[in-house]
Amino acid sequence: MVSAYVTTGEKSRNELYLKDLQNPESKFVTVVEGKDAIFGATFHRGILYFLTNYEAPHWKIMSVPAERAHEGLGSSR
Repeated sequence: MVSAYVTTGEKSRNELYLKDLQNPESKFVTVVEGKDAIFGATFHRGILYFLTNYEAPHWKIMSVPAERAHEGLGSSR
């Protein structure tokens, strides 16, 4: 898997997309889009971890199983 970040110039925010590089026909999957927050992401043992200031002015860590990342923030812990 690879993550792609799109940063807008208007506010301090970015968007996050994933793509399975082992499947040549896979497409980018939206994980986070349209939120006024910054998201950094990394994988470890099938879990996608976010470091974000989304609804957290002092930042927080969120996680979601990689296979559920397409569900976005609603599936995170």
